[in-house]
Amino acid sequence: MILVGDNTKWNRKFIPWKIERALNRNLPIIVVYINGSWQKNNTKRPTALRDALEIHIPFKAAAVQHAFENWPSSHVGYKSKGKTGAYYYTDETYKNRGL
Repeated sequence: MILVGDNTKWNRKFIPWKIERALNRNLPIIVVYINGSWQKNNTKRPTALRDALEIHIPFKAAAVQHAFENWPSSHVGYKSKGKTGAYYYTDETYKNRGL
């Protein structure tokens, strides 16, 4: 899980290292926007994620829980098909989770 705020993109040491380690281990990446957004934001998103497979979610307990419960298996399925890029849960998913 990577928390993304206003200055995350500009961190040139820890964040890129953390992303590289996760990608090398083929770990599912959950991008959490602390401003509550659930859409990819290239002005805040770390550039090390440019070719990654990731899910973007808001910093809400229900969204984080849903991602922890569901994204790892989705990640495996997408990876096995060679997919990359940013993924999002549908508005209906958030509505059903009370967001």
